[in-house]
Amino acid sequence: MSTAFALAGLGGNNAHGAGFLAAAQELQRRRQESFTPDALVRLAGLDDVGARRRMDRGILPELEFVSCTSGAIASVLAYLEGKDVREETEGAIASLERAAWLPRNAYTDPWRSILVTLFTGVPGVFGPWAEAFSAHLMQRAMGFFDRTSPYYGAVPTTYDEFADLWLPAEAFVPKRPQAFFDKAAEVLDSSDHGVGVAFNSFDPRTGLEQLYVNARGMELIREHHDEDAQYGRAHGRTVYHRITPDGVRNALWLFYYGFPAAHIGPDRYVDGAYARSIILNELTGAERIYAVKPVNDRWLGRLPQNLFEVADMQTEFWMEASYREQYRLIETINDLKRAGRLPVKPKEQRDNGHAKETELEPRIRRVRQKKYKDVELVPVEIAIQRGFFTYFVEDREVFRDAYGQALRLLMERDEYDARRAGEEAPHHVGARPGHRG
Repeated sequence: MSTAFALAGLGGNNAHGAGFLAAAQELQRRRQESFTPDALVRLAGLDDVGARRRMDRGILPELEFVSCTSGAIASVLAYLEGKDVREETEGAIASLERAAWLPRNAYTDPWRSILVTLFTGVPGVFGPWAEAFSAHLMQRAMGFFDRTSPYYGAVPTTYDEFADLWLPAEAFVPKRPQAFFDKAAEVLDSSDHGVGVAFNSFDPRTGLEQLYVNARGMELIREHHDEDAQYGRAHGRTVYHRITPDGVRNALWLFYYGFPAAHIGPDRYVDGAYARSIILNELTGAERIYAVKPVNDRWLGRLPQNLFEVADMQTEFWMEASYREQYRLIETINDLKRAGRLPVKPKEQRDNGHAKETELEPRIRRVRQKKYKDVELVPVEIAIQRGFFTYFVEDREVFRDAYGQALRLLMERDEYDARRAGEEAPHHVGARPGHRG
């Protein structure tokens, strides 16, 4: 089945998405041990060139589209480059452990998260609160005597001014080098892997989502989601853009990196996960979508008993909101299709015997012309409850749990597809039909 991956990012919970992608790589390795390249190409039902390019990088040949938000961009980058996602994740975790100077024991894990957040940061990703707050106080102190600074002679007298001084928005310092953004834009925008790619940022001033899409992704969006899609054009509350290094930077800009106090011109975009934590609607041209979520649709563990646990619950339920809405829409379309309510022929307006479609609202016309189809939406949810501070720390438990869960799921779907197609997959067991909707 034509397949899409939708990965949501959430700080340290990004290890969940990395575990899924590592499992997808393992599935492809097992396929290549069981089938010849020609047989895999035939099974995928794709052209030889595109399928072989993906297989050479360990990418599933049936994968058409990948969407990602926030920190999931990094693991998607490694996957599309053909790097070993497991090794990349292990290297990042080991680097963090070296920076924290704590033993690898279970009792140190809660303290590791706090230590990283306040004092060490994540190497190559962000600097800690201590660094951000020190730089903030230095800026305020120097600005007090600088006539060109917005802080010149500023003495806090109101609640907001005291909060600006002692509780600044700049809680972390972005540390990713320019080379990362350049490389990410090059790989994600490339046509070599033949996979559509989309990720997002958000403009808090206008409320518009900025969706960055490569050429292949734009083709798929035009075919199945919005036939009028083009770069620089808005579709509802979403504006399409080409993938650029600045776009990658925008998609990784956290609220906690802060905003300029005095700024002329467009405001800074922020991480698109704040607006839409997972991107599903544009992927509905695929027959099957794996929705890889770093949160669960229910609360795991005890109900909150302190403010940090309340903040954790708020964050997780907020992250789940955009998934629920897109899932509801996909499920509704599937139900209408099965009930025979789609497709519906458009009612033409006539003027002197000639069709007059110019009076139809553009969005209504898109709905009438869209090619509706069944989509199998497969959620892959995190199964481990983590705390508020652990959002900033990836760990092996999350990765391993996601890897095991995803590998079982992918192999079951593989076996089910093979049985349905009359093929045999001798190394795969435990198949069951997938849920639709």
